[in-house]
Amino acid sequence: MDRQLAGLFGESVFGAWIAPGRYLDTGKRRIQRRSWGKRLVVLALLSVTVVATTRLIRAGLARQAGQERNRFAEELATFVKEGALERASEFVSMLESGKNQLDPADRHLDLLVRAEAALYRYHDADPDRLRRIEPYLATPEPFYGSGSRVVGGITVLSREERASRWAALEREQPAFQHDPEYFYLLATTLEQRGEIRAAREAWQRSADLGPLWLVHRFEQAVFEARQGDEQAAANIASRMVSLDPDSPIAVS
Repeated sequence: MDRQLAGLFGESVFGAWIAPGRYLDTGKRRIQRRSWGKRLVVLALLSVTVVATTRLIRAGLARQAGQERNRFAEELATFVKEGALERASEFVSMLESGKNQLDPADRHLDLLVRAEAALYRYHDADPDRLRRIEPYLATPEPFYGSGSRVVGGITVLSREERASRWAALEREQPAFQHDPEYFYLLATTLEQRGEIRAAREAWQRSADLGPLWLVHRFEQAVFEARQGDEQAAANIASRMVSLDPDSPIAVS
Protein backbone atom coordinates (compact mmCIF):
# COMPACT_ATOMS: atom_id res chain seq x y z
CA MET A 1 0.00 0.00 0.00
CA ASP A 2 2.80 2.35 0.91
CA ARG A 3 4.44 1.75 -2.42
CA GLN A 4 1.15 2.28 -4.28
CA LEU A 5 0.46 5.53 -2.48
CA ALA A 6 3.97 6.64 -3.09
CA GLY A 7 3.58 5.84 -6.76
CA LEU A 8 0.35 7.82 -6.90
CA PHE A 9 1.19 10.79 -4.73
CA GLY A 10 4.97 10.72 -4.53
CA GLU A 11 5.15 10.52 -0.74
CA SER A 12 5.13 7.99 2.06
CA VAL A 13 2.38 7.48 4.58
CA PHE A 14 5.07 8.20 7.18
CA GLY A 15 5.94 11.51 5.61
CA ALA A 16 7.24 13.03 2.41
CA TRP A 17 9.93 11.13 0.55
CA ILE A 18 13.34 12.70 0.40
CA ALA A 19 14.91 12.27 -2.98
CA PRO A 20 18.34 10.58 -2.86
CA GLY A 21 19.83 13.49 -4.81
CA ARG A 22 19.14 15.84 -1.93
CA TYR A 23 21.36 13.72 0.32
CA LEU A 24 24.09 13.90 -2.28
CA ASP A 25 23.74 17.68 -2.71
CA THR A 26 23.95 18.22 1.05
CA GLY A 27 27.12 16.13 1.25
CA LYS A 28 28.71 18.08 -1.58
CA ARG A 29 27.90 21.41 0.12
CA ARG A 30 29.45 20.18 3.37
CA ILE A 31 32.57 19.05 1.52
CA GLN A 32 32.73 22.38 -0.33
CA ARG A 33 32.32 24.32 2.94
CA ARG A 34 35.11 22.33 4.57
CA SER A 35 37.31 22.81 1.48
CA TRP A 36 36.82 26.61 1.46
CA GLY A 37 37.41 26.75 5.20
CA LYS A 38 40.76 25.01 4.78
CA ARG A 39 41.68 27.31 1.92
CA LEU A 40 40.92 30.38 4.01
CA VAL A 41 43.03 29.04 6.88
CA VAL A 42 45.93 28.37 4.47
CA LEU A 43 45.60 31.84 2.94
CA ALA A 44 45.55 33.44 6.39
CA LEU A 45 48.68 31.54 7.40
CA LEU A 46 50.41 32.51 4.17
CA SER A 47 49.50 36.16 4.70
CA VAL A 48 50.83 36.11 8.26
CA THR A 49 54.03 34.41 7.07
CA VAL A 50 54.55 36.95 4.27
CA VAL A 51 53.98 39.91 6.59
CA ALA A 52 56.29 38.50 9.26
CA THR A 53 58.99 37.70 6.71
CA THR A 54 58.72 41.16 5.15
CA ARG A 55 59.06 42.79 8.55
CA LEU A 56 62.10 40.68 9.39
CA ILE A 57 63.73 41.54 6.06
CA ARG A 58 63.02 45.25 6.53
CA ALA A 59 64.34 45.16 10.09
CA GLY A 60 67.47 43.40 8.88
CA LEU A 61 68.01 45.91 6.09
CA ALA A 62 67.41 48.83 8.47
CA ARG A 63 69.87 47.36 10.96
CA GLN A 64 72.44 46.87 8.21
CA ALA A 65 71.93 50.43 6.96
CA GLY A 66 72.29 51.73 10.52
CA GLN A 67 75.53 49.83 11.00
CA GLU A 68 76.86 51.20 7.72
CA ARG A 69 75.99 54.77 8.73
CA ASN A 70 77.73 54.25 12.07
CA ARG A 71 80.84 53.17 10.18
CA PHE A 72 80.60 56.23 7.93
CA ALA A 73 80.29 58.42 11.03
CA GLU A 74 83.38 56.89 12.63
CA GLU A 75 85.39 57.45 9.46
CA LEU A 76 84.12 61.01 9.15
CA ALA A 77 85.07 61.83 12.75
CA THR A 78 88.59 60.53 12.09
CA PHE A 79 88.99 62.53 8.87
CA VAL A 80 87.79 65.73 10.56
CA LYS A 81 90.21 65.23 13.43
CA GLU A 82 93.10 64.59 11.03
CA GLY A 83 92.22 67.45 8.72
CA ALA A 84 91.69 65.15 5.71
CA LEU A 85 89.10 67.48 4.22
CA GLU A 86 88.71 65.80 0.82
CA ARG A 87 87.90 62.50 2.48
CA ALA A 88 85.70 64.22 5.04
CA SER A 89 83.72 65.78 2.20
CA GLU A 90 83.12 62.33 0.66
CA PHE A 91 81.91 60.81 3.90
CA VAL A 92 79.65 63.76 4.70
CA SER A 93 77.95 63.12 1.36
CA MET A 94 77.55 59.42 2.14
CA LEU A 95 76.22 60.10 5.62
CA GLU A 96 73.72 62.65 4.33
CA SER A 97 72.67 60.40 1.41
CA GLY A 98 72.12 63.31 -0.95
CA LYS A 99 69.51 65.02 1.23
CA ASN A 100 69.22 68.79 1.01
CA GLN A 101 68.35 69.15 4.69
CA LEU A 102 69.67 67.59 7.86
CA ASP A 103 67.37 65.49 10.00
CA PRO A 104 67.01 66.96 13.51
CA ALA A 105 66.45 63.41 14.83
CA ASP A 106 69.64 62.05 13.26
CA ARG A 107 71.91 60.59 15.94
CA HIS A 108 74.91 61.87 13.94
CA LEU A 109 73.58 65.41 13.64
CA ASP A 110 76.23 67.06 15.84
CA LEU A 111 79.02 65.37 13.91
CA LEU A 112 77.53 66.48 10.59
CA VAL A 113 77.14 70.05 11.82
CA ARG A 114 80.75 70.13 12.98
CA ALA A 115 82.07 68.54 9.76
CA GLU A 116 80.02 70.79 7.47
CA ALA A 117 81.22 73.86 9.37
CA ALA A 118 84.86 72.81 8.95
CA LEU A 119 84.38 72.04 5.25
CA TYR A 120 82.66 75.39 4.71
CA ARG A 121 85.46 77.33 6.42
CA TYR A 122 88.56 75.47 5.21
CA HIS A 123 87.57 73.53 2.11
CA ASP A 124 85.09 75.00 -0.35
CA ALA A 125 83.05 77.83 1.26
CA ASP A 126 79.95 76.22 -0.27
CA PRO A 127 76.93 78.34 0.78
CA ASP A 128 74.73 75.23 0.66
CA ARG A 129 76.76 73.76 3.50
CA LEU A 130 76.16 76.83 5.61
CA ARG A 131 72.45 76.82 4.75
CA ARG A 132 72.10 73.19 5.85
CA ILE A 133 73.73 73.68 9.24
CA GLU A 134 72.58 77.20 10.16
CA PRO A 135 69.39 76.03 11.94
CA TYR A 136 71.51 73.83 14.22
CA LEU A 137 74.41 76.14 15.03
CA ALA A 138 74.52 77.58 18.53
CA THR A 139 73.05 81.06 18.54
CA PRO A 140 74.88 84.18 19.85
CA GLU A 141 75.40 84.57 23.58
CA PRO A 142 74.59 82.84 25.79
CA PHE A 143 75.58 80.46 22.93
CA TYR A 144 73.95 77.43 24.45
CA GLY A 145 73.94 74.11 22.66
CA SER A 146 76.09 71.01 22.40
CA GLY A 147 79.84 71.57 22.32
CA SER A 148 80.03 70.51 18.67
CA ARG A 149 77.41 73.08 17.70
CA VAL A 150 79.15 75.80 19.67
CA VAL A 151 82.48 75.02 18.00
CA GLY A 152 80.77 74.69 14.62
CA GLY A 153 79.09 78.06 15.10
CA ILE A 154 82.42 79.70 15.90
CA THR A 155 84.18 77.93 13.01
CA VAL A 156 82.06 79.61 10.35
CA LEU A 157 82.71 83.09 11.77
CA SER A 158 85.42 85.51 10.74
CA ARG A 159 88.35 86.13 13.10
CA GLU A 160 86.82 89.40 14.30
CA GLU A 161 83.52 87.68 15.03
CA ARG A 162 85.29 84.84 16.84
CA ALA A 163 86.91 87.29 19.23
CA SER A 164 83.46 88.41 20.30
CA ARG A 165 82.61 84.78 21.13
CA TRP A 166 85.66 84.33 23.34
CA ALA A 167 83.68 83.43 26.48
CA ALA A 168 81.75 80.68 24.70
CA LEU A 169 84.91 79.28 23.12
CA GLU A 170 86.85 79.26 26.39
CA ARG A 171 83.94 77.58 28.17
CA GLU A 172 84.21 74.56 25.85
CA GLN A 173 87.93 73.95 26.40
CA PRO A 174 87.58 71.07 28.94
CA ALA A 175 85.59 69.02 26.42
CA PHE A 176 88.03 69.64 23.53
CA GLN A 177 91.42 69.00 25.11
CA HIS A 178 92.40 66.65 22.27
CA ASP A 179 90.81 68.50 19.37
CA PRO A 180 93.27 70.23 17.01
CA GLU A 181 90.66 72.40 15.32
CA TYR A 182 89.49 73.72 18.67
CA PHE A 183 93.01 74.92 19.51
CA TYR A 184 93.27 76.49 16.06
CA LEU A 185 90.13 78.49 16.81
CA LEU A 186 91.53 79.35 20.21
CA ALA A 187 94.85 80.50 18.70
CA THR A 188 93.23 82.77 16.11
CA THR A 189 90.90 84.23 18.72
CA LEU A 190 93.73 84.89 21.17
CA GLU A 191 95.78 86.57 18.46
CA GLN A 192 92.82 88.75 17.57
CA ARG A 193 92.59 89.71 21.24
CA GLY A 194 96.29 90.63 21.27
CA GLU A 195 97.33 87.76 23.57
CA ILE A 196 100.29 86.67 21.44
CA ARG A 197 102.05 84.40 23.93
CA ALA A 198 98.84 82.47 24.69
CA ALA A 199 98.09 82.35 20.98
CA ARG A 200 101.48 80.79 20.24
CA GLU A 201 100.88 78.13 22.91
CA ALA A 202 97.48 77.34 21.38
CA TRP A 203 99.07 77.15 17.92
CA GLN A 204 101.61 74.66 19.19
CA ARG A 205 98.95 72.59 20.88
CA SER A 206 97.00 72.54 17.62
CA ALA A 207 100.11 71.39 15.73
CA ASP A 208 100.86 68.65 18.25
CA LEU A 209 97.32 67.27 18.02
CA GLY A 210 96.77 67.71 14.29
CA PRO A 211 100.01 67.94 12.31
CA LEU A 212 98.21 66.98 9.09
CA TRP A 213 95.82 69.92 9.33
CA LEU A 214 97.84 71.71 6.65
CA VAL A 215 95.34 74.56 6.42
CA HIS A 216 96.03 75.28 10.09
CA ARG A 217 99.79 74.82 9.71
CA PHE A 218 99.85 77.33 6.84
CA GLU A 219 98.08 79.90 9.00
CA GLN A 220 100.44 79.10 11.86
CA ALA A 221 103.43 79.87 9.60
CA VAL A 222 101.77 83.16 8.60
CA PHE A 223 101.21 83.92 12.30
CA GLU A 224 104.92 83.45 13.05
CA ALA A 225 105.83 85.61 10.06
CA ARG A 226 103.56 88.37 11.37
CA GLN A 227 105.37 88.18 14.71
CA GLY A 228 108.69 88.62 12.90
CA ASP A 229 109.94 85.07 13.49
CA GLU A 230 110.87 84.09 9.95
CA GLN A 231 112.80 81.03 11.10
CA ALA A 232 109.79 79.60 12.94
CA ALA A 233 107.65 80.25 9.85
CA ALA A 234 110.22 78.49 7.63
CA ASN A 235 110.39 75.51 9.99
CA ILE A 236 106.61 75.11 9.90
CA ALA A 237 106.58 75.33 6.08
CA SER A 238 109.36 72.74 5.84
CA ARG A 239 107.45 70.44 8.14
CA MET A 240 104.35 70.79 5.97
CA VAL A 241 106.28 69.75 2.84
CA SER A 242 107.76 66.72 4.60
CA LEU A 243 104.30 65.61 5.78
CA ASP A 244 102.55 66.01 2.42
CA PRO A 245 104.85 67.06 -0.43
CA ASP A 246 102.04 66.85 -3.01
CA SER A 247 99.64 69.13 -1.19
CA PRO A 248 99.06 72.48 -2.94
CA ILE A 249 98.95 74.10 0.50
CA ALA A 250 102.38 72.71 1.43
CA VAL A 251 104.09 73.87 -1.76
CA SER A 252 102.50 77.32 -1.66
